[in-house]
Amino acid sequence: MSTGSSKLDLSILLFLYLTDGFVGRQTLAEEFKLGEGKIKTHLKGLKEKGYITQLRAGSQLTEKGSMFINGILEALGVERLGFMDGRELGSQTVVYVLLRKESVPSNVLKIRDQAVKEGADGAIIGIFSGDTFKLPPGNEDLCMYAPLFCTEIKPKIIGEPPRLTLLAVFGDKKGKTIEGLVAILLSEYSPWRATLLGLLELL
Repeated sequence: MSTGSSKLDLSILLFLYLTDGFVGRQTLAEEFKLGEGKIKTHLKGLKEKGYITQLRAGSQLTEKGSMFINGILEALGVERLGFMDGRELGSQTVVYVLLRKESVPSNVLKIRDQAVKEGADGAIIGIFSGDTFKLPPGNEDLCMYAPLFCTEIKPKIIGEPPRLTLLAVFGDKKGKTIEGLVAILLSEYSPWRATLLGLLELL
């Protein structure tokens, strides 16, 4: 399977992972801004591999699908993953991930462009330092730029401050923000690329 197909498959699985209940094909088509035919093809493949189940109500992860996503999150060192309101960032929604390691991509500007190419409005990459997130390459304070978002995602510090990397992608559709996040993780400038590519061979 091509990397492009695997990227969309992973994006769909992550969307289902973060969504309660069944999700209809039309909803997925709208979220990823794709035709229902293309979504149907990808869902068929995921069902044949046992990652999702399908009923009239839509698609949902199977236990195998949940274990696959949990395995990816563990391998990447994910501390937290979720959606938030994106209006403070000028968009409808934001998907964010906190990674348990301080890892700065080799080219922050180009890696953010990867998310935009996938249809997101923009992206934030931050390193937790002291009691806030610093935004490379200029080390601006995220809490000055987006205080509500920053306060919500900041870890509760007990003892030594954790070493965390923040990836956040914002846009008008949850599906497109997830695609942007996957594009960042798989970018040639990404320190997480090799790990994720190895896991995608299972798809």
